[in-house]
Amino acid sequence: MEGSEPMDLFNPVDPVDSVEPVNPVDPVEPVVTQLYQPSYDKKYDDLPRYKIFLPNGRSCMSCAPCASRRKDSLTRKLESCGITVVGANSKEEYPGCSYDDNPIPDVNVPYIRLTKDKYYNDISFPQKKTEIEREILLLLTGILGGSKITCSSHVSSSESSSMNHSLNMASLGESMRFTSFNSGRDSIQRDELYENTGGPAIINSKTWEEVTQNIRDQFSLIDEHSIISYDYFLRSSDLYTFAYKRFLLRLNNYVYRIEEDRTLEKSAQARVILEGYGLSTQLDSRYTISKTHEYVIEFYDFNAMKDFYAIEELQCKYEDERSRDSFARLRREYEINMKLMKKYWPDWKGDEKPIFVECIKHAKKIGIYDKLKEWMQQDGNDLNHHCHLFKSRTDVYVWFQSVLNVDIDSDMY
Repeated sequence: MEGSEPMDLFNPVDPVDSVEPVNPVDPVEPVVTQLYQPSYDKKYDDLPRYKIFLPNGRSCMSCAPCASRRKDSLTRKLESCGITVVGANSKEEYPGCSYDDNPIPDVNVPYIRLTKDKYYNDISFPQKKTEIEREILLLLTGILGGSKITCSSHVSSSESSSMNHSLNMASLGESMRFTSFNSGRDSIQRDELYENTGGPAIINSKTWEEVTQNIRDQFSLIDEHSIISYDYFLRSSDLYTFAYKRFLLRLNNYVYRIEEDRTLEKSAQARVILEGYGLSTQLDSRYTISKTHEYVIEFYDFNAMKDFYAIEELQCKYEDERSRDSFARLRREYEINMKLMKKYWPDWKGDEKPIFVECIKHAKKIGIYDKLKEWMQQDGNDLNHHCHLFKSRTDVYVWFQSVLNVDIDSDMY
């Protein structure tokens, strides 16, 4: 139309824009409860999962250029398998990490990171992984109120020979094939029993966040001195789900399985490559072991745990009172003495003399000893008889008031 503004094809004018917008009623969003996920220690995320140390200046080649080419070829093949290659010059090049629980690694050995900065060689890694998962599972079971664990381990072993098997990876010419021709299977079963501790870590927690914090506090007591790792717990979906189900679903029984397979594909790839360069033992024949660990876990009922925890709280309260109340402490000793002496003298009536002496001391302390002495001198009055009944300082002061007719300040109770 003549005289009209040209239309902007890239930013067309919406006729609705010229109208005063009407604010629609905001839709009601459903409330979604998300699983609280604690943050693990991310400072170890930059560490490689697989690592191998190769010696520098190897003398197995006839000349330096040839050695360099062969070394570059070896490095490329290992890195193609996803293994980080590090030159093994000195300890300072890899500080902070441990290798098979040692600060210095061996050369030409594939290492796998288990947790944080702990690496283990590819042969022992499956066993170490099973060990840390088992120890965390057992500790979690105790923390979450477990009563019994029945462990059944099924062990399968097979003798294998290595033959041609293509690795199907770029620039790799090595090959191998495992053919099993002999196998066996054994089963091992054992039980572990736990006493009811009241499970304060879960009984006193109203949210999953509180539970994980309590688990972290327990783990921190032994984290630096054992294989137990809170970081591993957070990264393990099986362990994390196990703990969450116990809290959320109040599980009474749970079956947890750990698979331990000693045959690692990446380990085999690395060792075949190293073998081609004369840096590893020949894989002519080997034994592989596969283990399946099944843990049948039984938990205490939550009501039983609450009752036990309440009793424990009362006992702690009584212990605190005994530490501040000499009569409460003497009463406890009186009861223990009574149980021991009745084994030898069934007619034993109890040793009240320590309580009697304490009554005299307190009477003098609060200035009523003369009245107590006067009462004791009357016929038929026996303080020793009443001492068998005193359980606390309050009992004694109430008796002073009612029998001796004296006023005692309530602040002294």
